[in-house]
Amino acid sequence: MKICNGDWRSEWVAGLEEVLRHSEKAELTLSYSSPCQSEDARKKVGAYYTPVDAAAFFWNEFMVLNGISEEQDIKAFWQEHHFIEPASGAGILVYALLKKVVELGLPLDCLSSAEITLIDINPKALDFARDEIQKISKKWGLSFSDIRYVCTDFLHYAPSGSSKKPLFFGNPPYVANPKGSRWKNSFADFLERALTESGEHGSVHFILPLSVAFSRDYVELRSMMRNSGKSVAISSFDNIPDCLFSSGKPKHKNTNKANSQRCSIVTVFPEDNPRTLSTRMHRWRKKDRSRLLNSTPCYHDITGYNFGGQFLRPENAAILNLLKDAHLYPPLKTILAADGIHSLYISGVARNFMGFREHHSSGVLRLRFKTEVDLYKAVLIMSSDLFLDYWRTVGDGFHLTRTNLENFPLHPLLVQEVDANISRGKSIWEERTNYAKSKRHPAGMTISYDLTKVALKISSKF
Repeated sequence: MKICNGDWRSEWVAGLEEVLRHSEKAELTLSYSSPCQSEDARKKVGAYYTPVDAAAFFWNEFMVLNGISEEQDIKAFWQEHHFIEPASGAGILVYALLKKVVELGLPLDCLSSAEITLIDINPKALDFARDEIQKISKKWGLSFSDIRYVCTDFLHYAPSGSSKKPLFFGNPPYVANPKGSRWKNSFADFLERALTESGEHGSVHFILPLSVAFSRDYVELRSMMRNSGKSVAISSFDNIPDCLFSSGKPKHKNTNKANSQRCSIVTVFPEDNPRTLSTRMHRWRKKDRSRLLNSTPCYHDITGYNFGGQFLRPENAAILNLLKDAHLYPPLKTILAADGIHSLYISGVARNFMGFREHHSSGVLRLRFKTEVDLYKAVLIMSSDLFLDYWRTVGDGFHLTRTNLENFPLHPLLVQEVDANISRGKSIWEERTNYAKSKRHPAGMTISYDLTKVALKISSKF
């Protein structure tokens, strides 16, 4: 095929969009490696498929983080890297990569020179990917001579010995490991192997469960990334109201969006001055999905922040100002008293507000105070916008734990504001029934007090 300077690029992009839509549909079927399409079999291999818009966002984010925006950048990137996908499925992330590099200006005659290795334990998935690449090659007269299809478990994969920089990318399986394993879930095995094999100059770009950012099970894994001598970027996504994996879990009968996976896209890449970057936990409605996935995430520099060994998900810059010197300030637990006669009850599950309760019950945290004044202080603190921002930054996005509560730093500005509003705290608490919200559940009805409307708004002061 003769390569010319016409509008081949837009035609190529349109053709790849068709391939992407085809592969997205195929991913659903290929998530089931057993002939009977057993849900249990799918779970055992941790097969979750990636939507087209999430695949596009995945590569947009990588290019922005690595400063790749011009033809010169993309040509160097394409020639220098060996692209390795450890669990390729139907290959949707590969087609999205091809589409992205052409959009960025990579000449068509450079495209087929890529060194790509696709690995999967499902031979049907590799056969599908091979067929799609062959169709692309035939249509455009290209010869992708350096694409390998390897049917194996990535953890047993023998590296090819390529002289190019490795770029490990993908959406590895999320499978619970047997007790006694090094990691609780197989995605961590994939990440560790990729980090090790990436060497000094390689990169890793994975879609992972959100737990990689905060779970105690992966403290060592986060340390490995921090100590890699490279930059680490993590963008995180909630699953309510909408979710990154738009169709949830294949064939699952539960339509609750909470059934879908909460995710983080983790990128580990060489940079002259290594940093640790993180976004807020993205939450969005379905109508805003396109806007979210066609925009560049706002990253906060959390280099040096090691609050509880996490990768923080900063709700805003203000909360980072609070946490910057958190160790210098007394924590909230200093106003608690184990033998206190005044009690405050708060739900152990939160979403858009901290739910105060009237009585103790399962899933409710009981806080004790020596004086009513301390109780009113706690009401003001925990109903404030600053506390909600803090919880969204350090919590798991669902549970409010005693550790979250007790470690909240009492910054002097906050203490000053609270001390000046004790009478307000007393009034809010005495009138709490005006802010009751009810929720039905199988065991009856729960009443929570949402004090957001009358709470202190102090986040802007930090």
